[in-house]
Amino acid sequence: MEPVIFSAAVTDFHATLTARAADVLVLTLKGSAENDARDQLPKVLSTLDDTAMAKHAKRVEVDFREVEFMNSSCFKEFVAWLSRLKNRPDASTQYRVVLHSSTRIRWQRASMHALSCFASELVEVKAE
Repeated sequence: MEPVIFSAAVTDFHATLTARAADVLVLTLKGSAENDARDQLPKVLSTLDDTAMAKHAKRVEVDFREVEFMNSSCFKEFVAWLSRLKNRPDASTQYRVVLHSSTRIRWQRASMHALSCFASELVEVKAE
């Protein structure tokens, strides 16, 4: 069992940050990311980034496979996070991002590719 570093939950949305290895973090998301989640996502993504920096993570995986719906406001938080990561002046403060998505969930099929475009040199999408 991977140790839990951070966990947040609101209404129908849950986010859990774990460490798979010393230099690999995994953010697992579940539920429906709507208005309540929008208020939590900046804290979740900030904690993820701060932890990645402190642990000198080489890779961060974000598991969207159990997110049934995500509204545009929540999706925008991920765009902002990847944009900040990409625009860091020092490449040593960047890490690879792997986005795990589900091919069975319609919004993920189109959205994950779009999300990867914001930092294509850092982001990989794995559709399962």
